[in-house]
Amino acid sequence: MPYDKQQAVDSGTEQSDRSGSAGDVETDTDPVDPRFLAIDETEVDKLREIVAQKIEDHRSRNAWKEIGEELTTQSEYIGSEYIRSESIGSEYQYKIIIEASTIEELQELQAELGIDEKAIRARQADAGIGRLYSSRRKQYVKQVLVEQIESRAAARIDEDRIQCEANEMIAEFFNRTGGTVTFGWTQSPYGSFSTCQSNKEEPDLVATFQHATAELSELPLPGHTADVVVLEDGARVDVESSFGSRSFSLERGAYKIRPRSVRALAQDAGLIDVEKRPGSCIVRDNGTLDIDVIEAENTARVVEPQSGSGGYSKWYTGSWTKYRDFDPEREMVLITTGEKSYDENSLGRRQERTWLVGRDEGQVWSHQVYNTHDTIDEALAFMKPAEVKRFEAKGRQVVRQGDAYFVEMCRHSNFDALDGTRHTVVQSSDERVVVEHPEHADLELLGEWKAILNNDGS
Repeated sequence: MPYDKQQAVDSGTEQSDRSGSAGDVETDTDPVDPRFLAIDETEVDKLREIVAQKIEDHRSRNAWKEIGEELTTQSEYIGSEYIRSESIGSEYQYKIIIEASTIEELQELQAELGIDEKAIRARQADAGIGRLYSSRRKQYVKQVLVEQIESRAAARIDEDRIQCEANEMIAEFFNRTGGTVTFGWTQSPYGSFSTCQSNKEEPDLVATFQHATAELSELPLPGHTADVVVLEDGARVDVESSFGSRSFSLERGAYKIRPRSVRALAQDAGLIDVEKRPGSCIVRDNGTLDIDVIEAENTARVVEPQSGSGGYSKWYTGSWTKYRDFDPEREMVLITTGEKSYDENSLGRRQERTWLVGRDEGQVWSHQVYNTHDTIDEALAFMKPAEVKRFEAKGRQVVRQGDAYFVEMCRHSNFDALDGTRHTVVQSSDERVVVEHPEHADLELLGEWKAILNNDGS
């Protein structure tokens, strides 16, 4: 349903993109924004076909009803009823009922409706049945009757006229002046989005369509065909979210709009690869909660443990994976994985870990942070050691290589923090050293420096 809290859009356009470029809006003519929305288009010609088909279906049901009412006057063995069909929305399908049960009643019905006995016997021969019991005869009589009704109903439908009506209906609909249609969604802790249910609910993702309408009641469309119809070519669409801003244009047509989950965004960005795994009976499989980088594929493996029964152990495992924040510009995603186990006699055990996954110099990395961090900015602020911040406040030069900071010192160098890491210090000259790392460019340092590793949330 459209989100009509326009002030949310107005205020959103004034916010700065978290990438640092305040107010910048990237324009793209591609209607599918890989960071925010998934949009399915139904072109105008296809929309015209759908409308024509719906009109024809409606006329066909009316013809069935008319013919059925005519048949009920010809024989006391013919009845009818209406049944609700989900495929046709709120309309009802007319159904013929044969109330005859004995062979004599069925033969009388055939005579009253002009159903040839040869047609019944032909079906018997096709089925290879030796004797025609009353139940089987009733089935064949109904088949022949339905075919006759379909033939008579089809003869009453003017397809050319229906096509003309569909053309006129579509032309009139797209001739109107469009307005602004706004949709808003809120993000769940698990990274998916749901439609705002009221104006009091502040959206995390807002999409605004120009020259459009969400009032589709004038078109006989099947349910869920479209959320919005764009009435002019080149209509502008603005998307505002905590991820930043994006704008693109759409051509005339009907569109289904779905916000993409943080998980899908991170997967498409190549940051993560997801693997589902049954949860363990007791929270001891610590590796399940780790997010490690698969170097051969240059992606982080996220194991999503699935909740389920512990079987004979009588333990139950509850598991969750929360995709809490995503930044497409800085190529980072914040993920929490957790698991708890308990039984009826235990308060249970609970374990949760939060990871920041990102890409630096083309290499994907993962780093554990605190579970209290809700945003990427909070996680990044935590990862930078307080000692580095103090040196920065004093005006010292600070450079970084992967998970290590290097601070310019006054008297002597200290690279002890790099022991046991993949950083290698190579003495180049009396005053110059080179820090090597297999996943990062060599870092040349002139003078005296101190190495300080990122804060670790483990």
